[in-house]
Formats: sequence, C-alpha cells, structure tokens
Amino acid sequence: MTARAVAAIAIASMVAAAPAAPVTAEAGANSLTVFPSEFVIEAQRGERLERTIGIEQTGARERDVSLQVSGAAAAFLSIASPGTGEPIDRLGVSDTTPSFVDLVIEPTAAVADGRHTARVRVVALDAEVAIGSDVAVAVDVAGDRELSVRLLDASVPGGALEAGRPLRLELEVDVRGTTALIPTIALTLDAPDGSTSELAARPPPTEPDGRHHLEASWSTRGWEVGRYTGDLVLSADAIEIDRAEIAFDVVPPGTLTSGVTVLGARLASTAHVGGVAKVAVTVRNDGARDGRVVFAGDVWFGTGPIAPLRSDPVLVGPGETADVVVYAALEEPGTYRVRGRANIDGVESSAFSIDFDVVEDGAGLVSTRNVGLAVGGLVAAVGVVLLGRRLAA
Repeated sequence: MTARAVAAIAIASMVAAAPAAPVTAEAGANSLTVFPSEFVIEAQRGERLERTIGIEQTGARERDVSLQVSGAAAAFLSIASPGTGEPIDRLGVSDTTPSFVDLVIEPTAAVADGRHTARVRVVALDAEVAIGSDVAVAVDVAGDRELSVRLLDASVPGGALEAGRPLRLELEVDVRGTTALIPTIALTLDAPDGSTSELAARPPPTEPDGRHHLEASWSTRGWEVGRYTGDLVLSADAIEIDRAEIAFDVVPPGTLTSGVTVLGARLASTAHVGGVAKVAVTVRNDGARDGRVVFAGDVWFGTGPIAPLRSDPVLVGPGETADVVVYAALEEPGTYRVRGRANIDGVESSAFSIDFDVVEDGAGLVSTRNVGLAVGGLVAAVGVVLLGRRLAA
C-alpha cells in the first residue's frame, strides 16, 4: 500500500463519483486489465494534474507492457512513474500485484477552451500474445476561474500572551477558485509606548476551493507589557485581498498557564474499506484561559506514516473538555493508526495514538478487532465496531 492509496481527509464530508469499471482483454489464459477505463477531467491552462492508472495481468510471472497516448489531447498528456514523475513508455507488471502509472495532464497556454479527447493504449509486448486495453480520456479545458478569498477570522489565541513568548496569529480563510492561494500576511502594530512595528509572514500555500487555517508567528523579545492594537492585511501576488483589526495583551511571565491533555478517542462514524474513518479525539484545556485546540499528526499504515492529518481548531474554555475531529480514508484492509499530539497556544500534549484493524474475513466482509489506545503511559482497551460491506471479488 502506498501513500497514494490512503490520504488524510481534512474536511467534514466528501462526495466521490463512482469510478469507471475496469476493462480487460483476454487471450486464453492471458489477460490484461486496466482501471479505470475512462477519465473525464476538468483542467486549466498552465496547471498540472495527475490521475492514476492501474494495470493487472495474468498468464506470465512478469510481462512488459507498452504505454502510448494518442488523440487530440496527446499533445499535453504523458505517462509518468508515480513518485519520481519521470516519463515512461513501458512497464513491467507481475501476476501477483497491480502496477500503477500516472497520467499527467498539462494544458499549455496554446490549448483552446473545450473538450479534448485522447486514448491511452496499454499493450502486452509478448511476441506470442496479442492483447491490449484502452483508457478513454476527455479533458475539458477552460480559462482561469477568478480566485475569490474571504478572511473569516483573525486573532491571537486567547487574546493574550506572556512577555517573551512568540506572538502567534491564526487566520481562517475561505478560498473559492481552481488555483491555490499563496498568501502573504502583513501586520502593523501599535505598542503601548506609542511605537509602531511592521511584521510580515508567508504561510504555506492553500489548496484550491475550501476553508483553510493559516498561522504566522513572530518573536516578541524585548516587547513591553501592555495593550497592542493594529491592522492585518492578507494579500496574494502583491494584491490586497482582505484586512482585519487585531488587538491583544502582553502580560507578565507566569500570568498565563497553558496545557492540554488528550483524554481518549473513539471512531465517530461507520467505517469500511473505501470509506472514511472519523476519529473524535477528546481533549481537556488544562490552562487558565480559553484556547484553540488543534490535533495534528499522521495516518500510519504498516510500518510508517503515509499521510499528514490536522483537525480544525476548537475553542475550549479553561478546565473544559471537547472533541476535535480528524479524518482518514480506508482504501484497503489492514491496520491503521492515527497518531499525533494536541496543541493549545503552542503547548503540546503527550504523544497519542489509536490503532484499528480493517480486515477481510473468509466471507469477504470487513470487520474489526479491539483497538489499543495509548495516551502517554496510559493504555486502555477500547472496543470498536466497523460496519462492513462485501468486497468486490
């Protein structure tokens, strides 16, 4: 199983179209199957997209196949090796596990609007076996869609920080469009002594379309205690997008205490192979003020991490508990682990993990065994039931 097979899902819901059925060519005991049998892709000029094609064969321990693209869209389509991105035109496929290649779509500025079609032809290179399968490709090319961004919230967690601790600013933005937001944050602050500071940061780019969490931090060494006010400007490509007023207090060291404890976790949704596991992590704010708690870590499968995950921030009052939620896709049977730490105002909890199995029994049904839950040095047994579905033969 590869990182491509399982991804962390950082949204509360997901709508997926049913994939096109595989297509198989047969000649006696020999067969060649490609999946899916077709793609319909929306693309913009100047962007790069990737779609995965799977290939299976029977009749030979290993068989070389050729990969050729033809048709009107072939000028901006290519076949590449997953992970490396290197162009390839042939591949060795064993009879025990499927192989995968990437279909790369890169419309240039010269490509006209509208639908462009192509065909990916996969052919066995055995001299004595003449079998081949096709993948139909349709690419709808359109001009750039205007990027729309709204700044939903901007604040310093808890509205205060202790002198000498980093200033951490959190933003929630709503991005609409088919291009990523490459943000710049500029902050103008008026200090209690009347001086003004100019601060700037470049958070990582966001994904297109969706609500995103941005963070920026700066050193406060030498800042005096008191009230700070100012203006925040969010921009991209030197163009101002939105702005907000910022106010917070710098208080003496030791005034504020922060801390967070992970109390436990549970699967909060029905989960099955091909579905999404919703994991609710229960946390307690051990500090003396309100704070936004985030759980961040990785989804593990087998021997290591395969994808990062991060919850949306949840505001938790002092001494109160709340659930923060993360999501992980379950693409095939096996042991999955959600592992990470909770964070409040820059203070992290002990490491935490929850393991669960999605297994295929003799009847072809997905079921589970008990889950081991570890929080720091505490280990508890948690019973979890995943409702199964019959797997395709």
